Amino acid sequence: MQVYLKCDRVVYHCTGKKGRVHRMTATTKARQSNIELLRIVSMALIVLHHLVVHGPWNYVAGPTEAIAVNALAIGGKLGVDCFVLITGYFMVNSHFKIRSVLRIAVATWFYSWLFFALASLFMPEAFPSDFNMLEVLFPIVQGEYWFVTTYMGLILFAPALNRMLHAMDDTARQRLVIICMLVLVVVPTVAHRSSIFSTLATFMCCYIIGATIRLQPDRSRISPRPAAFINPIDACRAFRPGVVALISLAFIIASVAGIYYLRTRLGFSVYEVRDFAAADSMPLMFLAVALFLCFERLQIGSIGWVNVVAAGTFGVYLIHVNPQVRGLIWQPVSVAAPFPVWQIVLVSIAATIIVYAACTAIDIVRIYVLERPFFRLLERIGARRFDAIDAWFAKIG
Repeated sequence: MQVYLKCDRVVYHCTGKKGRVHRMTATTKARQSNIELLRIVSMALIVLHHLVVHGPWNYVAGPTEAIAVNALAIGGKLGVDCFVLITGYFMVNSHFKIRSVLRIAVATWFYSWLFFALASLFMPEAFPSDFNMLEVLFPIVQGEYWFVTTYMGLILFAPALNRMLHAMDDTARQRLVIICMLVLVVVPTVAHRSSIFSTLATFMCCYIIGATIRLQPDRSRISPRPAAFINPIDACRAFRPGVVALISLAFIIASVAGIYYLRTRLGFSVYEVRDFAAADSMPLMFLAVALFLCFERLQIGSIGWVNVVAAGTFGVYLIHVNPQVRGLIWQPVSVAAPFPVWQIVLVSIAATIIVYAACTAIDIVRIYVLERPFFRLLERIGARRFDAIDAWFAKIG
């Protein structure tokens, strides 16, 4: 699920028949940091969203502050869509790997059980009356982390999606994107309801778009055509990704202000304030694809610290959204609330950076101290079984 660029050659020496020494060259590879940087930005937007949802900003005083707070929250589902676009972009040319699935599962179980144990020891009074122990024991199937539950389902379907996408020509894939957009994005946006199927269907739509971007790398300009108003890939080719991103973002922020005004002044309650910032909203999907293409075109090479920080993005999510944690991490912010608008923005950005940095540090320690030794042991025990599972999925796609 990573993209690589070629670097300097490494020369190896090996002894062949009759003791002759042969020179062998191998090309080392380094991860490109443009998409890794997008991972970091996407997770930061998700953390900022959860500050608004779980933090103190529901006590803001006036309409200007309320609009500013809701505008800060629009990045949550934007980050989610970008993560799934990244998955489709990389995974369409790779194979199912049970080891990767296990890493996701083990990290999820680890943080779920760890924070439950700590809360039981130090804050037993914090558990609500309707606390569900099954969510702690089985966080993936019970949906303690909704993103993980849906993402795992997507990964299981990915081999079949990959086979279908590789079997199609460019025209067929473009038409599939249009169908996905019409059924899973346009209809929910216009009809003012969530996807008629499920969150998994929205994830599949993002996956297909990300995979199509990877399989059809042509980024040449095209003249505007009707499909550009439904297919975000065509829209970005016709009007440039930066332009599409700015127009989409402006529309979403304007919708937040407009709907807030309609709800508070006129009593118009059909739409929620952030309806056009939903994961299956058409403006947000266009914004996610445009943002992805902006970062895909970014030529920054391989930056070590970016790649290291990006490796901890999943851990940042698991830590700061955990039910036992999310009620605590934003308490320091609530002490000084309410703020005027400019302070809301500055404090939100500062709090997001601090929480992100702390969670990243925790997860990097977990990866190096626990995960890597554990999976080395697991590899010695179950390598053949893992290979057999991978081979079973390989027959699908």
